[in-house]
Formats: sequence, structure tokens, C-alpha cells
Amino acid sequence: MKEREGRSSNGAMPARTLAKGIAFTAGLLGLALLPGPPVALTSATQATLQVQAAQISQQVAVQSAQVRTVALQASAARAQLASDRANLARLGAELSQARSRIADERRLLVRYAVTRFTDAPGSSSVIGTLNTNQNNVIAQTAYESVASGYIVSIITAYSRDQQTISSLIASDARAVAMATQAQQTFAQDLASLQTGVANEQASLASIHGQMAQLVQQQLAQAAARQAAALAARQAAALAARQAAVQSQSQGAPSAAGVSAAVTTGAAGTKWGGTPAPPSPQAFAALRECESGGNYQDNTGNGYYGAYQFSLATWSGLGFSGLPSAASPSTQDQAAQIEQRQSGWSAWPECSLILGLN
Repeated sequence: MKEREGRSSNGAMPARTLAKGIAFTAGLLGLALLPGPPVALTSATQATLQVQAAQISQQVAVQSAQVRTVALQASAARAQLASDRANLARLGAELSQARSRIADERRLLVRYAVTRFTDAPGSSSVIGTLNTNQNNVIAQTAYESVASGYIVSIITAYSRDQQTISSLIASDARAVAMATQAQQTFAQDLASLQTGVANEQASLASIHGQMAQLVQQQLAQAAARQAAALAARQAAALAARQAAVQSQSQGAPSAAGVSAAVTTGAAGTKWGGTPAPPSPQAFAALRECESGGNYQDNTGNGYYGAYQFSLATWSGLGFSGLPSAASPSTQDQAAQIEQRQSGWSAWPECSLILGLN
């Protein structure tokens, strides 16, 4: 019975000592899992989160091994408890049988003593029961001496066996109580370890979630930067196109041209729709509005001829020299090309005045 108070017969650590060690480990791990203040999800925290995830994964593996060890020891404790209970039941049965047998012998002894010393009727039948061959006094006396010694030895053995069995029953009862306590302790430790593993897994999942959120933020920031860069490029391209259109647009019409357009009634919606078709009448009205129909118009404002071409637009259309020095047919041809490429908006003021758009 001594081995139940130290290490068990298979060399396992006592339940009380192992329980204290496991409870201490679980307490440390519980402290490591206490929630802290929220961490800003920046790119600087990604490496830290990865290190924490690796550490918690290692702790989960260690505690999983501890859970297995405790589960095996709890199973061994349950088996030992079942064995102790079986031994206790067997000893109880043996004790009951011994008590029954001794009780029978005690009753027989009492019956003999009563009939022998009171000379009550029927004593001869008791003696016959004890020994049918005792027919004379000497033999009977010898038999009584032997029987008395036998009875004394039976009573002595009975007392000794009763004390031994009682001691064994008490020892096994203590062993059963200790095994029951050890099983309860192992069950509590196992539940504590399982809770710790679940908490660590939850922390690991939280870290993975934070890492995923950080990655999503970084992707969103990269997408926003790309969108901003694209918008900036598009805005720059639009500004460049607008500047190019403005550089190729014609100058403001002369005062004489605008006055002529208003006086002749060319202003307004003469063509009855938008945009006006590129007809000779439309170009004639455009010439009147831009320069009063003067093909040699050169006021010194950087725009020339009946259609007030800039030098950049004129050379861009494939012509050379000054527009005001070109023949009327050449200027008309250049105006038709410009209108096909850019529409009436190449002459923004007069196209608005005349309703060409």
C-alpha cells in the first residue's frame, strides 16, 4: 500500500505534484493570453504579428502534448481505481465467507459446551456430531482436549484474519479515495489545459485576422495610390489636350466681323439645327464673323486671314507661310480640313454667335 503514497507502480508522477505543475504552467499561459490595448495595423506590425503567431503555435503544440500526457495518466488512474474497487469487493466477499464459517463453528462450540457442562439431554448427539468414534470416557476426554485446542486456534485465527482483513479494507478504502481524488484532479487539469489550448487558438486566429486585415489595408492603400496616379495622369493628359486644342484654336473674331454678322442677320440659329452642316453658306458666315470676309486680314494679334488661323494651326494643317498671304481657295481648303478634324468648336466664339454648334 505504500506505493500509492509516492510514485505509482508504473513510475508516473503523483497526481498532486503533477496537478500543481500543470496548474502553474496553465497560469503562466493564461497570463500570456491576457488581452492588451488595440494595436495599430501598420506595416511595421506585420513582422511582430508573425513572430507572435509562431510563438502561440509552438505553445499550442506543447500544451497539446501535455493534454495527451494528462489524459493517459487520468486513464491509468481510472484503471487503478477500478482494480482497487475490484480488490475491495473480493476481500469483502472473502471476509463475509470467513465470518459465516466462523459463526457456524462458534454455534457448534456453544452447543457442545452447553450440552457438555449442563449434562442436558441430547449431549450424546452433539458429541456424536463432533466425533462418532468417541465412545469411552478417556477417548472422549482426549477428544474434548483436542477439540478445545482446535476451537481456540480457530478463534485466534478468526481474530487475526478479521484484523488483517479490516486493515486491508481500510487501506483499500484509502486507496480508492486517493484514486478518486487523483481522477478528479486529472479531470480538472485536463479541462484547464483544454481551455488554455482553446484560448491560444483563439489568440492565434485573432493574430491571423489582424495580419489579413493589414494585408487588405496595404492592398487597398496600393489600389488607392494606383487610382490616384491614374487619375493624375488622366487629368494631366486632359489638360494637355485642352492646352493643345486651345493652342490650335483660332483667335477672337474682329470687331468688324462680329458687327457684320449681327448686321447681316447671320447670328442666331440660321441653320435650324446643331451642328450646322459644312456648307458654303456656313463657311461664308464664319468668314464674315471672324474677319468680315477679309482674306488678307492681319491685325498683329497673332491670327491671320479670313478664318483667323494661328501659325501653329496653319502649319499643323500642312501649309506654310502666313495664312493671310495665301489665296482664298487655299484658306477655304484649310478651314474645311480644320472643321473636319475639330468641328466648329475650332472657332469657339463665332460658332457660338452663329449657332453652328
